[in-house]
Amino acid sequence: MKKGNLTRILFGLACVFLSVLFLGSVLEWWKVTDLDGWWTVFIIIPAISSMIQSGVRFWNLGFLTVGVFLLARAQDWIPDGKSNAVFWLVALLFLGIWLIFGNLFGRKGIRSEIFGNCEGDENHRFDYTSVFSTRNIKNASKAVEKGAVTSVFGSVNVDLSDMTPAYDVKIPVTCVFGQIDVCVPRNCNVVVKGIPVFGDIKNNAPKNLSENLPTVILDATAVFGGINFI
Repeated sequence: MKKGNLTRILFGLACVFLSVLFLGSVLEWWKVTDLDGWWTVFIIIPAISSMIQSGVRFWNLGFLTVGVFLLARAQDWIPDGKSNAVFWLVALLFLGIWLIFGNLFGRKGIRSEIFGNCEGDENHRFDYTSVFSTRNIKNASKAVEKGAVTSVFGSVNVDLSDMTPAYDVKIPVTCVFGQIDVCVPRNCNVVVKGIPVFGDIKNNAPKNLSENLPTVILDATAVFGGINFI
């Protein structure tokens, strides 16, 4: 099974299960009395899929916790008047764990692990997007003019190590509830900037500064997601 199909399959199984459940209730084969919070599958399933594909990270574990919490509150598993207290207790616990141990969960050996088998591309203008899927791409263009990388509930692994920009370029890297790994260009100056929003941005890229080389600005945005530059 390809990793990119995992989320689609999980959602498909959830849809089939819910449809059978509703059908059986309509035909009076069984009684369905309480399906409050069923919509939380759209939070829980992407989180579980991300854990399987990209490993357990702070953001996907927190995302799963939020989904389970909302389901528990909808189903009245939490005593009345205690839900807010439980939510903030868990939120503070995760924040504390992340602040203490966050740097210990970086991915090791990521280049050989992920970038060993990529689809080739030499487009001077590229836009790599993943929605509920996984993409592995290597761009070796020698005159890149424009680019963008986006992941929404998915995973994108982009090898730009052999890429050369035609001039100074800015490449937005946007991750929403997903994972992006970028092997940065080696034949130019690279500047990484960005602020995570309940996410994680790691910059382990080698530093190369030369007035004779063009500059690639990687503008990262991570919203409940993870971006890793190497």
